[in-house]
Amino acid sequence: MLFRRYFQEHVDQPQLVPQPGIGLAPKSPGVVASARAAFHSFRQRHAGGPYSGHRDPPTGVVRRSVLSLMGGAVTTFEVVRANPPSMFAGAADRSAFLACPLTRAAADAYRIVYAGDLTPRAGVVDFLSCAIDWAEANPSASIDIVWVGEGDMRAVLRARPAPANLTQKFVATPEPAGLAGIFAQSGLLVAPALSDRHAAWVGEAMASGLPVLGSIRCSLIRALVTHAENGWLFDPLAMEDMYDALDAALIASPERLNTMRRSAHARVTIDHAVGVPV
Repeated sequence: MLFRRYFQEHVDQPQLVPQPGIGLAPKSPGVVASARAAFHSFRQRHAGGPYSGHRDPPTGVVRRSVLSLMGGAVTTFEVVRANPPSMFAGAADRSAFLACPLTRAAADAYRIVYAGDLTPRAGVVDFLSCAIDWAEANPSASIDIVWVGEGDMRAVLRARPAPANLTQKFVATPEPAGLAGIFAQSGLLVAPALSDRHAAWVGEAMASGLPVLGSIRCSLIRALVTHAENGWLFDPLAMEDMYDALDAALIASPERLNTMRRSAHARVTIDHAVGVPV
C-alpha cells in the first residue's frame, strides 16, 4: 500500500501505456522526468534504511511493485528512464528480431556489430583502439566490425589506420527488419556506451541471438547482461577491462557462443514477447 500511494502520487499513470512484451510506453516525454523523480524520491524516503545508498535492491523493489500495479506488464524504471519509449515499432518488427537463428555460421560467428549513433559518448573510438590492439596481438586471427549508424565519429573511425586483419564496414541505420537481417549475419553486439542515453538496440540484438559486449555504465545493459553467460561486461573507461572482454569473446568456441546466443534470446523473451524480465 505504501508504494501504491507513492506511485499514484508521483507518476501520472495515464501517461503510461502497458504494451505486452514491451513494457510501459510513455505517451509524452514528461513521463521520463516523472519516473526519474519518483525513483529518487523512493530512495530518499528509505534513506538510512535497508534500501539506502546506491545499492541494487531499490530497483528490484520498484520493478516488482510496478509489475504488480500494472498487471504484470514487463518493465523496469531503468527502461522508462533510459531508453526510447518502446523497443519495437510494431509486431512485424518484433517478429523480425525474434525470428533470427540462434546459431551462426562460422563466417558470421565472430563478426561484431555496433548499432546506434556514432558520437564521442558512444565509446566507439576507444573500442576501435582496443580492437586494433587485439588484431595486432593476434595477427593470425581477424576482426570484422560492422558500424550501423551515423554521427561525427564515423569519419574518425573510417580514417583510423588499422592492421590488415581488421576490417570495418559502415552502414546507415535501416528499417528494423533490415537491422534484424544485419544482426542475423553478425555474431556479437558491442555497446561501449559511456551513459544510458548512448546505448541502443540492446534488447533487439539479444532477441536476435547476439551475446553483448556491454558497458557497465549503462543501466539497461547491467540489467540484461550476465557476465560470461549471455555476454561480457566491461568498463569503457578502462582499456584493459575492455580488451579482456573482447579477448574473451573472440577466443570463445562457436559452441559456447551458440549457448550464449540462446541465453541472450531467453533473457529478453517472455511468451514470444520481448522486454526486460524480472
